Amino acid sequence: MLHFARWKFVLIVLVVAAGILTTLPNFFTAKQLESWPDFLPKNQMVLGLDLQGGAYLLYEVDQKKYIEDRFKALEGEIRDVLRENPRIGYTGLDARPESAQVRIRDLTRLDEARERLSPLVNPLVSSLFGGQPVDEFDLSVDDNGLVRFTYSEAGLDNRLQSIVQQSIEVIRKRVDELGTTEPNIQRQGTDRILVEAPGEGDPERLKDLIGETAKLTFHLVDRNMTGEQALQSRPPVGTSVFMSVDDPPIPYLLQTTPLLGGEDLVDAQVAFGQNTNEPVVTFRFNQSGAREFARVTTENVNFPIAILLDDEVISAPVIREPILLLADILDQSINETLSRTTMTSVTTLLALIALYVFGGEVIQSFTLAMIFGIVIGTYSSIFLAAPLLILLNLRPDALSRNDGDDEKEAKANAAPIDAYGDGGFRFANMSHLGSLLCVPSGIYGWNIGDPAEFSDEAFQRVFEEHADIEVLLVGTGKDLRPLPADLKFRFREVEILADPMSTGAAVRTFNVLLSEDRAVAAALLAVD
Repeated sequence: MLHFARWKFVLIVLVVAAGILTTLPNFFTAKQLESWPDFLPKNQMVLGLDLQGGAYLLYEVDQKKYIEDRFKALEGEIRDVLRENPRIGYTGLDARPESAQVRIRDLTRLDEARERLSPLVNPLVSSLFGGQPVDEFDLSVDDNGLVRFTYSEAGLDNRLQSIVQQSIEVIRKRVDELGTTEPNIQRQGTDRILVEAPGEGDPERLKDLIGETAKLTFHLVDRNMTGEQALQSRPPVGTSVFMSVDDPPIPYLLQTTPLLGGEDLVDAQVAFGQNTNEPVVTFRFNQSGAREFARVTTENVNFPIAILLDDEVISAPVIREPILLLADILDQSINETLSRTTMTSVTTLLALIALYVFGGEVIQSFTLAMIFGIVIGTYSSIFLAAPLLILLNLRPDALSRNDGDDEKEAKANAAPIDAYGDGGFRFANMSHLGSLLCVPSGIYGWNIGDPAEFSDEAFQRVFEEHADIEVLLVGTGKDLRPLPADLKFRFREVEILADPMSTGAAVRTFNVLLSEDRAVAAALLAVD
């Protein structure tokens, strides 16, 4: 007869009891769990759309509407350029569904008109950290004076990709406001977005929320007091406190009245600085917006200007110099998160092509059966497997292992950063207190707590692995802090593009670039 020591029997019983206790909340409603004592577990199993019920929405970019709107905006840009050069007479300026065109009256001015209008082909970069620029438009000039802009194939593909990425960011932000459990928002094909919201019983509410136009505004940062001080006292007249999208959010004291709105923004895209080769955001305002922005930037050099999306601060870059042109650089250390959220009416371009509602009541019996099967299967495995392993005296160290490669693979920086804050980070089902260094060889603790400690020695591991690193994202804490000039020069020597930003922005950008298989590394200061 098989005999177990008493302590082994007690251990097995305790494991089974703990498993039952952990699973028990799945058989009660959330309202019932609120009355449970705090020492009891309350976490429930997260069910997917097929088990919990909810809403399934499939959106498609309305290409026709987008192209028509874009050519309409281009018509205004052509008019502005030609009005600045009164010697170039023109007629027949028109925006059509497939083109924007104008006829130059004086054919002797045709070459001059071509030269003036050629910048409007609008070179685009295919991604933030690489890719050759492509022209958004093709420009053709006939001998009879007809100047015609049409969409290039590469330019349209680039724009559609950008629209989808921007839409995903905006949709995700809005679905999160509903408190929906584990929403699934992903791209399908070149121009479609799938939205799955488990547990959402009102698809019309979800559809209306997604369909709202995103609100983009520019506000001056008030310098009379900090955002924290304004929260503890009364803000000055004409100012309001806005929170950032960081986790935890950072308060900003801003002038309540926006300087400009998204309706004044004609275009915004990622590019590279000509002198620094760093990622920047280039943009164009309409005529009235450009004049106002030129005035504001002239009067507020070296002071921050906040950019808000749906009344949340997504960036607060410092104005380096007066920006007097319709297209110019906003900031030398901008990150991809901003570039993907600078369109104001992204969701208005999306057409709903499928909406399904899955009722949780229809499949409650299946859900209950699944949970019951998991419980029975798990505990029967424990009762059979645990005694068998003890009987055969099998231990982890008796099993064959590879020579250290498993540990290195488990720590590889292919793991995204799941969360940050409270003085640490969470990734790959692990938690780490303190700063973090993510390089191709793995994820390591980083004994740096302040940007003032940045030095060659602090980034020694990065320099050792520079051949496998294209981009280094430096999270400088809650606020953006520049890198020391000599350190920046060292990174350029080894051909690493070092981009400082807040830790929250660095984490988000790191996860995005990681999903795109970029050669990216990250040095992240812990934030509380």
